[in-house]
Amino acid sequence: KEFTFQMLYVGIDAAPEIARKSSESLLQTLRRNFQSLLERSFSGADGRIWVWKEYDGVLLFPFDGTRLSALIPAARFFLNRVLINLEHFSGMPPVCWRMGLHIGNTIYRAPGETGAIVSEALNFVFHLGERELEPGDFAITGPALAFAPEKIRAHVQTTRQFESVPFGLFPRRS
Repeated sequence: KEFTFQMLYVGIDAAPEIARKSSESLLQTLRRNFQSLLERSFSGADGRIWVWKEYDGVLLFPFDGTRLSALIPAARFFLNRVLINLEHFSGMPPVCWRMGLHIGNTIYRAPGETGAIVSEALNFVFHLGERELEPGDFAITGPALAFAPEKIRAHVQTTRQFESVPFGLFPRRS
């Protein structure tokens, strides 16, 4: 049975370059710290790392059909990049990431048991993050933005499309 979820793609930017310049030990520490930070940052919105590859993955959030609970924690995570680097990644090269928030349907399987899932929404959010977004971007798709508060919708214009799905970029700090 399929369920509707909020899906947040998160990918560490410049991962291949970091891998070339760093030891395997430092890379493992980076991944572990980043995943731990994601879990802490999104647990209040019931977000869980659902699928994780080497340097990117998708967090899954329940969706009640009315409220985009992942948006504010994701915006906070996006806007606090400098502080996050100072507090959690000191002694490492600065870490940058891209994110994409989408609402879509998928079959649910426990983390680690997701390999056989065929999901258009899951594929889409990975493709959006890996192929369309630039380093440091935070995209919100039209289906997700429809449930965002008006104060936020007013600042995110869905002027782009990827795989026929409209999306907009959350504004960066000036």
